[in-house]
Amino acid sequence: ELDIALLKIRMWDKPNIRPVSFHSSSNIKIGDGVYAIAVPANYLLGSSAQLLSGMVSVSKGILGESEKIQISVLAKPGFSGAPVFTREGVVSGMSQTSRHAWSHLSKKGELLPVFNYNVLKSEAILKFIFMNTNGLYSELLLNQHAEFDSIESAIFKIRAGSVPVGMEDKPRLIAWMKYKRMWDLWYKFRYFIISLYDFDSKQILFRAGKDRPVDFATQEAVFKDTFAKTRKLLNR
Repeated sequence: ELDIALLKIRMWDKPNIRPVSFHSSSNIKIGDGVYAIAVPANYLLGSSAQLLSGMVSVSKGILGESEKIQISVLAKPGFSGAPVFTREGVVSGMSQTSRHAWSHLSKKGELLPVFNYNVLKSEAILKFIFMNTNGLYSELLLNQHAEFDSIESAIFKIRAGSVPVGMEDKPRLIAWMKYKRMWDLWYKFRYFIISLYDFDSKQILFRAGKDRPVDFATQEAVFKDTFAKTRKLLNR
């Protein structure tokens, strides 16, 4: 529901990571300046982390969620998932879905100069970590200021997963999710498809999802149906 995931890094291949500090209570408000460090459009702009700046524009999420805010930022594709910081270098949230300027142009005939991004507040992230880990919450840094140049070493772009120890000889899968959203009284998928491939042969094993719009089907309904079919096919 929160669209976040926890990743565990093996100690023996652990890179030089600098932990970031979280706000224990996000007290940012409309008009406050915010910053994010991300690796957007790496196919055009390289793999180095980039600093982006903007401001809080709405006190709730795009769908009115109280655990989110909206920020306006001159972002680039690939900004989703970036940590959002205050001026003091403390994480106040994580960027998620956006209202893309070009999408607005196709619907309204006018170009927006910025992107409006949903940001999941730090309180929701901390609660997720507390509820889904065994003791990790107590090891987190809270409310500690940091310089942006030192935060850069905490940002990584995940390109591929690793194989757990002891499972090197097991069959390996690649999951590829492809989708496009559209607006028609509510947000729905123009298409939403999950494809699974064999890692070694690159042969497709199966696909599940919708390859055309379905009347009266919400995004949540398509999610549930697609993942139910995927689980059924994986259990064959």
